[in-house]
Amino acid sequence: MAFGKDRAAIGKMNLRQEMKRGTKRAPKSSGGGGGAPYFVNKYQPPDSGASDIIRVIPGSYPTPRVDLDAKDYVRDKNGNIVVDNFSYIKYVEYYHAVKNRSCIGSEGPLGEFKGKGQPCVAADWYWYEWRLRKANNSEKPNAMARREKFAFTVLVQAPFYKVPRTDRQTGQLIMNQVTNEPYYDWLKGSKRGNDEYASAGYERKEGHLQHWSLGYGHWSSLTEYTDSLARHCRACSTQDSIEQVALICQHCGDAIVEFDSTSLTDEELEKVRNEPTACSSCGVVDYLEDMIRCNSCGHGEQATLFDFDIEVKRVKTAGAEGNQTTLQFLRAIGPRQIDKVYGDDLRKPLPLDKIFAPTPIDRQIELFGNVPEDPQANGQGSGGGGGSGRQPSTKGARSYGS
Repeated sequence: MAFGKDRAAIGKMNLRQEMKRGTKRAPKSSGGGGGAPYFVNKYQPPDSGASDIIRVIPGSYPTPRVDLDAKDYVRDKNGNIVVDNFSYIKYVEYYHAVKNRSCIGSEGPLGEFKGKGQPCVAADWYWYEWRLRKANNSEKPNAMARREKFAFTVLVQAPFYKVPRTDRQTGQLIMNQVTNEPYYDWLKGSKRGNDEYASAGYERKEGHLQHWSLGYGHWSSLTEYTDSLARHCRACSTQDSIEQVALICQHCGDAIVEFDSTSLTDEELEKVRNEPTACSSCGVVDYLEDMIRCNSCGHGEQATLFDFDIEVKRVKTAGAEGNQTTLQFLRAIGPRQIDKVYGDDLRKPLPLDKIFAPTPIDRQIELFGNVPEDPQANGQGSGGGGGSGRQPSTKGARSYGS
């Protein structure tokens, strides 16, 4: 069955496909704090037994699309790099345990592949230690750690107080040397307003925007939870009313999968829904578009993560060592608009592309020093190596009959 689509150059991803792509692992190759500004104003769900109500705010951050098999950028018919606008930022954080310093990697989108990344001192150190461990059949050195992370903007729905920033060791105020005034941070207080911040008389406001960075485990949990929210209709705010009709080609409109007659297994459907698929009619390989209907209203519109107030907390992972935690989603309130108590300034995403901009090379050298000459490198430096690659889309499904 055809659904009247016009042929396009390159299709778009929906939120589910974006987030699934973000966690796809690149093929394995052979070789396997420092006061940074991204430390300020960061969000973490509470792990003390309490919970927060948050609203995830979508951004629009240009991100080159990468072909994990070809280990290169995806290009259109004119040879231009295909760029998707993602609602979140993906970045790589390096942390040196001995020096207790960290930075944002500068290897770029192709840094997962041997010899294709941009210069990155932190990545060079990471792979230098990896090669030493391999050559010596040892677990050391392992000072430099590498973590892929994903960052969203979140509106934390709680009272916040403007509190002077203090040095953690001395307790002294941290002063701006130009204005001779203290730096301030907006810190979350008790929902009941009966904590030390309220008692001290600090300036108060309702709600605050923060950036929320998630590692691979938490991101996977959020992605799975996002999938469950797509059962609800944003158009009529009805729960569990969305029914999938088909998966269609974005270019010619033909149905690749019709759910009432498909013989595909759940595993096969998962792959077709979340990965580029060849259209048997027009031959284009691209992401498929959801065709859905709402059983409650005439204009079905799939809800996304951004349509709900989410109650969330962290709990210690059972049987895990250290501080490893799992995200626990207690409820999703909606789909509905953001409460009117929060003004326009709390509905706009933070400049995550600036907050998580790569650390300059000269600063990386200051933090970690230069990497020793390594004849075994063989192009492995500058961020080359394996890693993950999964990402979400802000485009919703298409309603049946529209």
